[in-house]
Amino acid sequence: MAVDQNIPLFFRLYSKLKHDIITGVIPKGTKINSIEELAREHGVSQTSIRKSLELLEREGLLNRKQGWGTIVPENVDFRLFDLGVIITSKDTLPEVENALTDIISAEWIPPNPRVTQLLKLDKSSSEEHIYKIYVRFVFRKKLDFKALVTYYFTQHWMRRISLKKNTPPRDIIVNLAKWMESTPLKITESLFPYLCTGEDAELLGLPDGTPVFYQTVVLKERKKSIP
Repeated sequence: MAVDQNIPLFFRLYSKLKHDIITGVIPKGTKINSIEELAREHGVSQTSIRKSLELLEREGLLNRKQGWGTIVPENVDFRLFDLGVIITSKDTLPEVENALTDIISAEWIPPNPRVTQLLKLDKSSSEEHIYKIYVRFVFRKKLDFKALVTYYFTQHWMRRISLKKNTPPRDIIVNLAKWMESTPLKITESLFPYLCTGEDAELLGLPDGTPVFYQTVVLKERKKSIP
């Protein structure tokens, strides 16, 4: 879980409590501390505590019982996705091929500093432009979830698997899934909590201000060791 100075205090606390609930640090059926106790424990205002608890209640991770307090329900249901496991599984290609795919935008762009850092491009790199695809997925099989995904493809990678600049975006994504199935990968990930608003919330069919997680995944082919 990333903690950043730009993330509001109430959302940081929400993220911590959610993490503790879904990992079992706070077990099902547990009564959590009062708003006053939580405020003292975490050094934040009672207003921030209330906002955090409201988000958790909205997700069904907490219930308030009159005269008893706030508890983690015994029947709480949550799903955890280990994206690294999903990517390297044999289910990736059929999931991608059968997903509802809405290409929002696809264009060649000069790599900005963030993307340059993520892809570890240096000044001597020949990558003057990279291909950016922004897509909404609705996975309908085992994964059964919606996602907004931004892909960045280097020209070097596209040439390597014999893709042309005019290859349709969906075909590029399917070819990526095929490449992932056949290639030993090194995967690095980072996870950031944020409030989904505006167009993103509309595309995912979520109420404005719904808490979600933004995950960055970088795939690299593992170098084969030489005996």
